[in-house]
Amino acid sequence: MARLNEIYQGLEFNNDGELDLATGTIAPIKFYELMQREIDYSKRAKAPLTLISTGVAISESSIYWVEKSDISIEESELLISILLDFIINTSFKITGTLRSSDSMARLGVLTFAILIRDDLKSGEILSSRINTVMEYEFNVLTSELQKSTLKGINLEIITCTSSYKDNWTLSEFLNSASL
Repeated sequence: MARLNEIYQGLEFNNDGELDLATGTIAPIKFYELMQREIDYSKRAKAPLTLISTGVAISESSIYWVEKSDISIEESELLISILLDFIINTSFKITGTLRSSDSMARLGVLTFAILIRDDLKSGEILSSRINTVMEYEFNVLTSELQKSTLKGINLEIITCTSSYKDNWTLSEFLNSASL
């Protein structure tokens, strides 16, 4: 897994405690704090709260391929560059679909979470718009991979939408959206 770890490290999953440095989205710890405040507010005000997670998963066979293949340093750097372009472009385009009251964070190397003060139906509508962005950027990403020697890497988009239920803890809410 050393090779894959090197690639993930190259994807700049760094933050300053407030923002993710690559995307400008909320840093994980700040997002969790915000989520807890929103959960507390939702309980008091009986207001709806919805969480959307979206990201790209690398297939088991691709992880194995990356680990066992003879990809060069240049190919690793190309993969990092292609994935970083995907992360940054996707982040900015998704952010453009959000309202000012919505919050977005990069919670994993290739995973984003969006928290909205709205019901599940509104979350599903937003999730559909996010999927449109994800599919477009995903097609660009896979096209770039196909042009290189890295075409053996298989990826898939995963999106999940969940509405907060009374008395859920923060971790239960996160788990409900596959985070």
